[in-house]
Amino acid sequence: MQELFNNYMGTLPFFKNSPKKETKTVVKFGLKWDNTKNPYCQKCDAILTNFINPKTNSLLPNPYFKCHKCEHKNYLIDESGKIITFEEAKKLL
Repeated sequence: MQELFNNYMGTLPFFKNSPKKETKTVVKFGLKWDNTKNPYCQKCDAILTNFINPKTNSLLPNPYFKCHKCEHKNYLIDESGKIITFEEAKKLL
């Protein structure tokens, strides 16, 4: 019975062991970015989704991404050393 189950599961595409495709990234503004303009954490390479903007919280001096995995603060820094927003970075990519 186990062999029959294993043979059946092996025919389903989502159960096959296929190598993971490595996402190609480029480093810009101190972060890694993929080809669809998604930023990745500097510390653990997790995709960043939580952008903290100082306009929404006056106690925070600069905008940054907070990693959901390792909680590292990832700042976007342009070539002159100025911290920029996510919107500015996406326009410049």
